[in-house]
Amino acid sequence: MADSVVPKVALATLAEQHLRALCDTVQYILSTQRAEYVLAQVAEGIQTKETARYKLHGLDPQIKNRIEPGLAALNLVRSWMSEFRLETLEIDANILQAYRNSSPGTKAFKLRLIETTAVVVHSLAALLFEHTNDPPYKYPSPTRKVVIVDGLAEVSDELIPTPFPTFLYHRDYFDHDLYPMGVVDVVAYWTETQLFGGVVVFDHGKSDAEFLDVSLHPDCSFKVFKLSDAQIDQFIGLSMHGSLQSHPRFQLSQSAMLSGSYQSSPCNRTYTALGEIGEPANYPLAGIQWGD
Repeated sequence: MADSVVPKVALATLAEQHLRALCDTVQYILSTQRAEYVLAQVAEGIQTKETARYKLHGLDPQIKNRIEPGLAALNLVRSWMSEFRLETLEIDANILQAYRNSSPGTKAFKLRLIETTAVVVHSLAALLFEHTNDPPYKYPSPTRKVVIVDGLAEVSDELIPTPFPTFLYHRDYFDHDLYPMGVVDVVAYWTETQLFGGVVVFDHGKSDAEFLDVSLHPDCSFKVFKLSDAQIDQFIGLSMHGSLQSHPRFQLSQSAMLSGSYQSSPCNRTYTALGEIGEPANYPLAGIQWGD
């Protein structure tokens, strides 16, 4: 676990316009049935078959019969979301200040709103997991080692421990020693992936001082997908007239897949040295699920 201490400030310190845009966006996302089901899995510390279907542990005996979260977890999440005062949540002071400094209507404001929304959702998931789960956390069962005998593959009796500290992980964001909250952050990145379609990351340019674009890093190896201006505007629209009828499911466009080598830093949501737009990938993507 990283030892860094990040100063935090409550959302309530924002000016009214910034606070309302942020709270309306977050509350819209959390009002969906998908968010309710995802957060219930966070509270239980274990996935359902649906969210684990592309994972190596998708057939794990612990989840093979889990069609949906338990009723107790769903009721806990419903009660928690109805009672929690979002403006009291404290997040990274630097991120909140950058959002505060942006002018409504500008691209900078839109990008900062997306960034701050992602951090808020991450923080809420972390808070929920931290208060509903105790170490040792639930994690995938060991698997049996496959060996070659006389040229044929056979399953041996040797057990291989899982490298994952929890069921709730993104395959590129599970190294809990990197994160301030350890496994709690791993779970929060998984939550982002389920609600946004991927971990939210940004292109800060070669100088690392710019703020150029926003992308999503889905749980499918090393690819990131840049959001178009239209998609960014659709996201911003959630804070102005969010309704399930007005906003269809927001799917990632495979034509926006960025290829080539790049370096991603999970701790500060940046990626650099991106290549050109790549060819569509033959991989099932969840997309951003705003509706139910």
